[in-house]
Amino acid sequence: MTESSSSVYDVIIVGAGPAGSAAAINLVQKNHSVLIIDKSDFPRDKICGDGITGDSINTLKELGVWELIRSQAHENAYVELFPEADRSFILNNSVFTLKRQRLDNILLDYALKCGAEFKQCEFTGNRKDSNTSAVLEVECQDSKEIIEIKAKYVIYAMGCQYTKHLKNLKYKDFKKPDLIAVRGYYKAEWNIDHPLVFFNDGLNWDDNLGNAYFWVFPMGNGEFNVGCGCASYQQIDFKSVLNKFMANNKMLNDTTGYWVSPVKGAFLRTDISNIKYAASNNTLLVGDFLGTTFPFTGEGIGKALETGVMASKIIHKALVLKGSYSLQEYRKSLGKPFKLKYYPYRLANSFCKKKTSRKMFFGMLLNSKKICSGASKVLSEQITPTKMFLPKGIMAYLLNKIKSK
Repeated sequence: MTESSSSVYDVIIVGAGPAGSAAAINLVQKNHSVLIIDKSDFPRDKICGDGITGDSINTLKELGVWELIRSQAHENAYVELFPEADRSFILNNSVFTLKRQRLDNILLDYALKCGAEFKQCEFTGNRKDSNTSAVLEVECQDSKEIIEIKAKYVIYAMGCQYTKHLKNLKYKDFKKPDLIAVRGYYKAEWNIDHPLVFFNDGLNWDDNLGNAYFWVFPMGNGEFNVGCGCASYQQIDFKSVLNKFMANNKMLNDTTGYWVSPVKGAFLRTDISNIKYAASNNTLLVGDFLGTTFPFTGEGIGKALETGVMASKIIHKALVLKGSYSLQEYRKSLGKPFKLKYYPYRLANSFCKKKTSRKMFFGMLLNSKKICSGASKVLSEQITPTKMFLPKGIMAYLLNKIKSK
């Protein structure tokens, strides 16, 4: 084993997705030395619905990269949801779509232009800690050489697919992924100019999927991101399911369409499920490794970006104050009001675990313009979940009733 250099970085970030790149951008803009490592060469494909919503946009603006991303993204004025095959409601939220292959590459490239360094290597999970630094063991992807790299602080931004070396990190009860999402890119002459989301109960053709949902997101130039999300424990032939979904949906009746990329899947970890390990010693967890994807919808980019920036601000303070600032402040910052943003998604997820309560939940959305408008404002973070749900405790009461059955 050889050592890459005798220098000690201020921060090493393991993972070059949105969370890792966001943290890097913010840190190097504050003149800290940052090394990003990732086992993949960029640009690389990433399984995702490719939707960029309000919370993502807010953080991208803060980082100074939004206009660059916007110039390459496809803009959609609103989202249409179908709890039933022939009935829908509108969420008046602008959504931009951009393939993650391009989005992630833009963010990493921006981080490098700001002053970060990048190495294509894989973290083995082995590390040694001293009072002043952490030493990480990594395998270089080109030479397969094992080297050591040092930093004062470490950010784990390894996403949800990193399981190979978790045992070395001593996270004994680390929460497993609880959702799975699959998608492919489909070329078709569909008359669809905004994102569509269909819930399985309303399709009336596959009872085995349970609380699943399908999406069709326009990407521009006649290409669509077509996907499905459901609980991670289900064993399903997803390509067959997606083909069946399109064949049975009258809005997707173009028989000349074809897949331009294979259907692929990825796991998701939701609801800040690993907050217990968010901060320890000189290490912070961000993004899907922490579990920042929203339950129910599977949206993950926005909160991945946000936690990346939050973690970088905490480490910046620790570096400036030369270790006298506790990283546990990061875990505290993940409490209220940040955790409150997950409330409506957690609530919806609890409602929709049973078919009877799913019908009641979607019935309220279909028949109440006020609730629908409130949901739109919560999703775009124009109002807090408290203002929408809590004053009279109606949702809390219904949730307790469902749990008691």
